[in-house]
Amino acid sequence: MPLDTLSFNPNYIKALDFFKAKTNYQPTPLKSINPDIGLSLLAKDETNRMGLGAFKALGGPYAIAQIIAQIWKNETGESLSADRYADPDIKAFAAERTFICASAGNHGIGVAAGAKALGAQARIFLADTVPDSFDARLTSYGADVVRSGATYEDSIAAAIESANRDNNILLQDGTWPGYTEIPKLIMEGYTVI
Repeated sequence: MPLDTLSFNPNYIKALDFFKAKTNYQPTPLKSINPDIGLSLLAKDETNRMGLGAFKALGGPYAIAQIIAQIWKNETGESLSADRYADPDIKAFAAERTFICASAGNHGIGVAAGAKALGAQARIFLADTVPDSFDARLTSYGADVVRSGATYEDSIAAAIESANRDNNILLQDGTWPGYTEIPKLIMEGYTVI
């Protein structure tokens, strides 16, 4: 494997600037935890992250925005500033894109919410064992939910197949040989933590 595919040099400032331009962004608090052993610990409280309930609310939305920005730049030559994502021409452009992932938890919520915020489509693949309440949460963000297989691995395989077949954008948060760049964008979004 070439060495450059193993490198990861996230641009924390770029990610932070993206989120600071959003009306629902604010730093999450540090909370003091006093375990019985007599030590005081600080923990990041991510339960209210952008109304989505987890740090994974950072990865999917950020990656979607960066992908839209790159496609836009390739087609128009314009680099998007963080405040341009709300403009009607960008939302219409994003509406032509569908982002696909498999999920067993919060990554799917981040992808669904990120797609909705930019005007794009989201299709989230879930294993049959994922609770129906999670399915309902995803659809509340406008995602198309597809049940696929008994395991998380089955849902990943179905998501990959669907993205390839329909020429959509796979936004999986795991890596494998040949699939590293999009997960790096997701991780870059997480650096805002």
